[in-house]
Amino acid sequence: MTMFDRVQAERPGVVIVGLGSLGSMLFSLLARETLGPAWSWAGRVFLTDMDSVLPHNLVKSSIFSPRDVGRKKVAVCQSWSLGINPDLQVVALPQPVEDVELAVFANSLVVFICADTYQGKMVASRQAWRAGVPLIMVGEMAGGDSQDSRCRWYHPGPEAPCQECNWDKEYHQLDTRFPCSPADPERRGPATRLTVAARTAAYMLEEAERQLLQDPCSHPAQEVRFHPADGHTLRFYPKRNPDCLFDHNILDRQSVVSL
Repeated sequence: MTMFDRVQAERPGVVIVGLGSLGSMLFSLLARETLGPAWSWAGRVFLTDMDSVLPHNLVKSSIFSPRDVGRKKVAVCQSWSLGINPDLQVVALPQPVEDVELAVFANSLVVFICADTYQGKMVASRQAWRAGVPLIMVGEMAGGDSQDSRCRWYHPGPEAPCQECNWDKEYHQLDTRFPCSPADPERRGPATRLTVAARTAAYMLEEAERQLLQDPCSHPAQEVRFHPADGHTLRFYPKRNPDCLFDHNILDRQSVVSL
């Protein structure tokens, strides 16, 4: 049984955590995809990001424009979607992911994690896991001249691997930001090229569609690497780390109310 079997009884939502270059690009593609058959099942899209649009965001997004500077990213994306698909219900959550109700995750079919800090990735991943909802997140996207795109897919479960299964130094870098602008003086991580962000967003959507149609028990976790230069796609299958600091038995769907 696939996750798409739920669509027969309801129109579940989709969660996007983070609306930087990758998250906003992914939303712009998803809003259009909901007009077609592949994603027409999506009844709602929940957008969560506490940040406002800054000037450097303009060159890394197909949604933000100069008149949006100073406005909340979630509000801008919500307004923009009306011109693409007015029937799509977009829920704007201008708050940290820590403050997003568990019900938001539990009433969704998949969670896209595009946060730019390890803290944001960790919290979003744990909430999705607690709700028993599959999640897909960007891998460590390379900066500079690299064209590689990476994403990771996880099906929550007591014996399934999670992103924290191979974490170590990341716990000491939870507040390190990986923003999109190479001109940001506070940037510590590599800047993401717009072309890489667009390609990665498209691959994340395609991979989510492919995974949702499959038996989650076949491969509960995958890392996919795309090499556009030679057209190769490499797949890796992480293993469950018995010493992982995350409680994999945290599934708690029964306590979640419907939105």
